[in-house]
Amino acid sequence: MTLRRALIEDILTVSVLIVSPMLFGSVYIWAFSLVFFVTAILFFSSSVFNVDDFKKVIKEPVTLLFLAFLAVNILYVIPFPSDVIRAVSPETVLLRERYAIDQEARQCLSVYPHATALFLLKVTGCLLFYLYASGKLIAPEADPGRKKDHPDKRLISLAALAGVLSLSVHAFADFSLRVPSNGLYFAALVSVILALGMPGDKAKVNVRFLMTLVNGVILAGFFTALFGMVQALSWNGKIYWLLEKQGGVFGPFINNNNYAGFIEMCIPFPLVLFVDAVVRSSLQYKHRAWDKFLWFFSDEASGVYLYLTAAVVMIVSLFMTPSSGGMISFTVSFFMIFITLTAFLTSGRKRNIFLSALVISALFWAMLAWVGPDVFKGEVDKMRGLLNGDARTQERIVIWKDSIGIMKDYPILGTGLGTFPYIYSKYRTLTDTLGARVEYAENEYVQLAVETGAAGTAFALFFLVFYFKRFGTCVMSLKKWRTQRHGDE
Repeated sequence: MTLRRALIEDILTVSVLIVSPMLFGSVYIWAFSLVFFVTAILFFSSSVFNVDDFKKVIKEPVTLLFLAFLAVNILYVIPFPSDVIRAVSPETVLLRERYAIDQEARQCLSVYPHATALFLLKVTGCLLFYLYASGKLIAPEADPGRKKDHPDKRLISLAALAGVLSLSVHAFADFSLRVPSNGLYFAALVSVILALGMPGDKAKVNVRFLMTLVNGVILAGFFTALFGMVQALSWNGKIYWLLEKQGGVFGPFINNNNYAGFIEMCIPFPLVLFVDAVVRSSLQYKHRAWDKFLWFFSDEASGVYLYLTAAVVMIVSLFMTPSSGGMISFTVSFFMIFITLTAFLTSGRKRNIFLSALVISALFWAMLAWVGPDVFKGEVDKMRGLLNGDARTQERIVIWKDSIGIMKDYPILGTGLGTFPYIYSKYRTLTDTLGARVEYAENEYVQLAVETGAAGTAFALFFLVFYFKRFGTCVMSLKKWRTQRHGDE
């Protein structure tokens, strides 16, 4: 790999990471097409020069899982004889017999093939980015040069795991993963988890590209969060102060829950990099409280403020959205990071972790107070309503109950990806409080079960196995952190 080509790929990678959320989360066809086009260029240009590395990635079980998921769902849009469809999904044939004007000899497994095909394009785009990022992460560096003092890769792995955990928890009450930009970031996080968790001789990582990817996520998260806060404080009812959009808008995202899903994947990275900088510093050798306080004004401490600022801005922006699910899921991931780190540190480093958490908390509350106490009060009131079962919560419960009826009629293979809003109307008991059509099940797992049946649910369970195995690998590697100096392997 030449240094010039590596630099161009890095620039395009960071550009995709920044542009995809800023273009309304890439939910519109034109925005997603642009992101898909650049991602495809990155994948094909990189894979041609790194064939052996991509072969390693493809042989990984999680990659085979993703490819199998895509291959199975492609079958949903291929016409088969009606008797074949009747054998595997009789309700699909009955649905067309009742409502279709013309009965064709060949039918698709999806109840609405066009919607499924469109969704599969989004899945393909995210998969291409995952393959590209994974292949680059395990490829030799273009110009290794002098060994630099990079952050601990174990902490970066922990951050990626925390981001995936946060989105997975949020998925119980939202559909953030279906937003193309969020799917792209999910793919990036999984590629980091894969590359940093490889055993033995496959464990070498392209640190330069790893930091490009991580810093790209942080930059995108920071600027998107900052824009969202400025827009919220000067809100005129329009995104970018120009485009009028209905619904709970925050930043460039049309839905504030989708923004929450995006930003909660970004937050763990500046958090752990701030912690890494503090833990590796001379702060652990300062014993007096006054000396510790003065350290934060030293030249050594100046380098950690960028990550600290990014983390605090992102967290405050999350709490400015009316997304209770986002706040809850972020809290879960925050405590996951905190507990995991404090469990495997020496007492000196452990004190630094507590001090870091204290500094982050203090700045968070200070910034939230500056933004306005009404923001926090509104979030508390919404959280209280959620716990007490407000109207919105009751509506979601009704949707989930209605979805059980769909699962019973399409138990094995479901109705096809992207078809929930079209099939739900047949089973709907909900009143029109959510509008003429329910677009999402407001629960990623319920919607996955509706659209892909038991087969899709099995894929999700296999991914869960991969996640916990990699989390176990990360925890075991962090045990060595107790005695090792930073950067030692």
